[in-house]
Amino acid sequence: MKIEHPYDKDIQEYTFDASNCSNEIIEHINSCEVCKKVSESYLVLSRELKSQPEPVLEFDLSELILDQLNFSKKEPIYNYLLSFIIIMSLGITFFAIYVFRDTFSNIFSANITISNYFIVSVTIFISLFLGLDMYRSYYKKINMLKY
Repeated sequence: MKIEHPYDKDIQEYTFDASNCSNEIIEHINSCEVCKKVSESYLVLSRELKSQPEPVLEFDLSELILDQLNFSKKEPIYNYLLSFIIIMSLGITFFAIYVFRDTFSNIFSANITISNYFIVSVTIFISLFLGLDMYRSYYKKINMLKY
């Protein structure tokens, strides 16, 4: 007579949650000494694992990780250079408008096309300013990710 023992999965299911087991497995384990011993060993193992204390590290893991990270405080020069160029461009533009204000008023009253060119050039200047600002903030964020 050949006896087929249940798989370990079935024995564990019987040991920890017998309500989900089939009647054949329950009957076999109750009648078979080998399977009973395996089931009891699973219970002992489970109890021993639960009685183990929580592991505690003898060192501060966060401090070790923070020590390995590179924090560079040096700012790239192109950030300051870009700001300087933008401020100087704005200053020169406003100075030129102030100095040539009479000429600008005569030009705009005489020809509509020139005023359109002026509006387009101001729009391009503002777009460049915003684009450069987005570029600068993008690289700041990328540098923050690099550590």
